[in-house]
Amino acid sequence: MFFRIKAALIPAVVVAVVAALSAGYVSNWLRDRTVRRVEDDVLRAQKVLVAQSRLEGFDLANLAASFAREDQFVQIFAKPTIEEQQKTAFVEVEVRKARIEKKPDGDDRDSSKVGIIGVVDARGALLARDLQPTWRRGDVLTGEFPSLETALKGIANKDLWNLEGAMYRVGAAPIKGPQGAVVGAVFVGFVQSTTDATEARHLLGSEVAYFLDGKIHASSFEHNGGATETAEEKALAAQLFEGPHFAEQAVGARQATPAFHVRIGRVEWVAAAAPMPGNATQSKSGFVVLQSIKDAEAYIGPVTTIISALGLVSILMVIGAWQMTERRFLAPLDRLESGVSEVINGNQDYVFESPSSDFEGLANGLNVMLARVLGHPEPGNDDDDDGDSTLSQMQ
Repeated sequence: MFFRIKAALIPAVVVAVVAALSAGYVSNWLRDRTVRRVEDDVLRAQKVLVAQSRLEGFDLANLAASFAREDQFVQIFAKPTIEEQQKTAFVEVEVRKARIEKKPDGDDRDSSKVGIIGVVDARGALLARDLQPTWRRGDVLTGEFPSLETALKGIANKDLWNLEGAMYRVGAAPIKGPQGAVVGAVFVGFVQSTTDATEARHLLGSEVAYFLDGKIHASSFEHNGGATETAEEKALAAQLFEGPHFAEQAVGARQATPAFHVRIGRVEWVAAAAPMPGNATQSKSGFVVLQSIKDAEAYIGPVTTIISALGLVSILMVIGAWQMTERRFLAPLDRLESGVSEVINGNQDYVFESPSSDFEGLANGLNVMLARVLGHPEPGNDDDDDGDSTLSQMQ
């Protein structure tokens, strides 16, 4: 009996082991493939965002240059007094701001919100900015924002400013007088916002975070409850600027990083950083793109579950086949073996009954063999013998 149980258990155990090993191997193989795919996707997103940022920089510098070429800005410096120049400059920057933010007819999309637009004179002193005409009026800004000095040298450019704790993309361009001399500069900037990061995420399929001067200023991670900084941003900043210093290559060597792994909470992410391209200065700015390995591996669980389920079904089929074999073959053989033991022990009148249709022929054969050995009438011949006796008596 124990041998029969082993005969059923051994294939069941083999199937279980094979299923477990297969599930483990497939899971590890899929994980390795998934991690490599995520790393490739992150590096691809890094390259795309670098190219997109460079194009946005060109557009921003061209926007500032187009304003600087307009005659109204040139006429600012034709005013006889500094007060009149300041008033005229404020009017002109407000007009340009409204122009940028105006929606085309029939366009329901959110318009671009100008972060700052202003005019400086040839010394770099601020004449006016939008919304707040007296904000830092008269301050020389070239020392704080070198891109303005570059513009006053006659070169339109784009740069990143850390303005009052916020990260701005700013384009600056020279304003040239009638004789071609630079008389001032115009600058226009946009805050690097969560909206920008969210749009980049939709484009790239990866989370995006922008940083400047050792701080994450905007990211595509969702802000719940109006929090200014998400838990993901805090955890990411700790690994970018502290401990592993993953951002050092981007802000120090000004090079795109290879893919690296960071842990945000309990989740492992693949990330890649790069400096913000196309800036007039070597600012400590950059971005990082990330993808969650956990999210990418979401399909592995169902695959291994299917393999495990197939293994379980195989085990049940092995057990079911053993039960069918036991009922249809082994149990009938046990009954025949018990009958043989009865004959051996002296029961010469024992008749083998068919335990199942599969062994009916064997049971009949044993009965015939026993009848011939003992000289008994063979099974099925009793009726013939009775018929012969009756015929003799009639004669």
